Amino acid sequence: EPCNNLSSFKLCNFSLDENYIDHTMFFKHIDLHGVNGIGFYGCNFSLAATSGVSPWNNGIASYSSGFKVDEGCMPPCFSYEPSTFEGFCRAVSAHGYLGTTYTFEINKAEFANNTIGVYVNDVDYGVITDCDFEIGHENGTCGDCSNPYGIGIDMQKSNGFAIENND
Repeated sequence: EPCNNLSSFKLCNFSLDENYIDHTMFFKHIDLHGVNGIGFYGCNFSLAATSGVSPWNNGIASYSSGFKVDEGCMPPCFSYEPSTFEGFCRAVSAHGYLGTTYTFEINKAEFANNTIGVYVNDVDYGVITDCDFEIGHENGTCGDCSNPYGIGIDMQKSNGFAIENND
């Protein structure tokens, strides 16, 4: 039985701003393929670049991978910082392929000004709890969106999920 990946990111900032030199098209900060157990604790993901950005951008994109997003702290832990996502077409995308059993958990995260906060396609048993969603949308982001007001959580072909206590 394979064990989970032991890699994690704690209190990291992933940002793309107006100083981005667009020699390469930006698609996503994190790209997970076929891994399980990666953790993101108290990390900030933001996108504010004005050029060189794909309209289909992501903070975290997961393909047949298991991961966790949660609040984080540096010991001694007197206060916890939530993970945040701001300015994306899809802040977090989870895609299942080839019958993978890996899933994800997103807990106590804050989503602001994303066209879609969490997008899930063909991933079972996902967990999204205690998150805050401030829906945002700008014309021209995320291609031609059918919903001009944005979406907090968009799930397709997914079963057994738990979505609880979110605003």
